[in-house]
Amino acid sequence: MKRLIYQFILIIVFTFFNVSNGRSQVFVSDTLNINTEDKDKLNNLISNALEVFNRGDYKNYNKYLDTIYSLCEKNELYQLKNRVLIQQAVVLDKTGLYEDAIIKFQQVLDLSENSGLSELEMAVLLMNLCNTYENIVEYDKVAKLAHEVINLQENQQLPLVLKASAFSALGAVSSHHKQYKNALEYHKKTEQIGIKIKNKPQSLNVIGYAKINLAESYLFLKRYNEALSTAKESLQIAEEIKSSEYQALSLHHISNALKKLNQFDESLKVANKSNKIALEQGYRELVMNNYLLSAEINEELQAYEASSTNYKKYLKAKDDFLITLTKAKRLDVEKELAEKEKVIIEQKESIDQLYVYSIPTILILLMILFFYVRKKKLLEKEKQQMLQNRTILENENLSLKSKLKALAISPFANNNSEPRKKHKKSSLSDRDKTTYTTLILEYMENEKPYLNPGLKQSDVAKQLSISVHLLSKILNDCFQRNFNGFINLYRVNEAKKRLKNPEFIHNKIIAIGYEVGFSSKTSFYRVFKNTVGKTPTDYRSLIKNTS
Repeated sequence: MKRLIYQFILIIVFTFFNVSNGRSQVFVSDTLNINTEDKDKLNNLISNALEVFNRGDYKNYNKYLDTIYSLCEKNELYQLKNRVLIQQAVVLDKTGLYEDAIIKFQQVLDLSENSGLSELEMAVLLMNLCNTYENIVEYDKVAKLAHEVINLQENQQLPLVLKASAFSALGAVSSHHKQYKNALEYHKKTEQIGIKIKNKPQSLNVIGYAKINLAESYLFLKRYNEALSTAKESLQIAEEIKSSEYQALSLHHISNALKKLNQFDESLKVANKSNKIALEQGYRELVMNNYLLSAEINEELQAYEASSTNYKKYLKAKDDFLITLTKAKRLDVEKELAEKEKVIIEQKESIDQLYVYSIPTILILLMILFFYVRKKKLLEKEKQQMLQNRTILENENLSLKSKLKALAISPFANNNSEPRKKHKKSSLSDRDKTTYTTLILEYMENEKPYLNPGLKQSDVAKQLSISVHLLSKILNDCFQRNFNGFINLYRVNEAKKRLKNPEFIHNKIIAIGYEVGFSSKTSFYRVFKNTVGKTPTDYRSLIKNTS
């Protein structure tokens, strides 16, 4: 599971103030035109804001930030205003609104051209931007920004917490590239820095989050007992500093470790505790992962109805979460295109002349563009189908029947990202859909007709005593697939099982392809790679290496 945020770096924005008698004081350069009453009010607001932030109460934290920002506007406190904007961006990031977070960070950078940012403020901004890029899976940018922060920290002797956060980010990059041993070392370095930090609350924040990431790395490395003990240590720290986010993450890792150790009943209780916190605080990615974890645990407990319900909730939470990623990625691309527009503007005059004297060329280009856009839409539709197939097959802890059943009853089953066209309301009632989907799934599981290479849609319809038209309608409306796509999903699922099963280790790969129902090597390799993301040969090699 991708880490949410490096919380320990964020409080540094409001620790820029000189501390006197245990209270935060505003910089002298910021107080030239501020009266005593507003100064005292500001100090109290900052103190209260930090308290609710450490609890993970981001809704109330944001309210404090709005009030602080108003006082900054009133008293022309430009430096503090920049810090408030950074923190508002952080809250947006933590609640999954990545597009809005990037806009807010850009606003700080624009304002800094007039008011200026210190090296410390710039390092904090870059680190938080690094967090956002991690959340939208832009790991090349994460690594680049993390190294920039490390250089700033070392050259300017900035607080150690910045370096700890950068190491944590590099650990996330290593995990993304499946270099889990490297990730483990980065997180150990983070923990060591946390021990050196003299400020106790900040030290506990760093150590706590380092242990959360260490627990996750141990899970990837299948060192489950170490993962369990480390996650329990992070939970103790989370309770001490009263961090909802740390508690939810620690509980999630504890539940995962317990599941791997076959302690399913206890694992389910802990997963529910984690998700209760995640739902209350709006941790979207963690909600998604907890629903999936609960579905897997219930499957192990043979509570299939509960498993199906949780998997349905996971699909909805996943759709909600992926929507935020898509928006953020689009914003990043638009920003890069905006820089290129400068060149376009400079060439405007020559382009205008080209329009006047080269109308035929323009018409040709428009025709090419039309066909390109049309082809792009078709490819995008195919890509979405491939990604959905991979999602269905990637979690092998749930049966294909359970996953397809959850898909069929999901409110998103009839809500594709780009509806094909407006059509009349389906003549099938919800009751009919449930009856027919159950009939089809039971038939597929019990009879395994997909193993027949010559299987036709009319054959299946005849066995189910329904018309070919009705079968096609059910597959499209409930499972979002045509007949071939639906059958091939089962064939690939069966091929994956056999490629992993030691009993079939001496069977040739092409023989397995024929055995599961494919009529040729070409179609087997093409469909398998499109669905799994790897060729059957690469998949078997990966399984051997993992074993």
